[in-house]
Amino acid sequence: MVSQLTAVGTRVYFTAWTAESGEEVWQSDGTVATTLRVADLLAGATSSQPRQLTRLDNTWLAFTARDSAGQDQLW
Repeated sequence: MVSQLTAVGTRVYFTAWTAESGEEVWQSDGTVATTLRVADLLAGATSSQPRQLTRLDNTWLAFTARDSAGQDQLW
């Protein structure tokens, strides 16, 4: 499932779940070739549960996600 669509510049960021990485942040400029996971913040199938995707000055993306200790951190 895709959620939290957030436009930043010419890209759209969103969260999506896969069996390989759990729920993580992805980006796309609208083409299949450029749609990719930004990072696997918790390696493997463990989801970092990214939330509150927020555009800053139409240049940066900020969000919260769980770290390996299970604490929400600002990314």
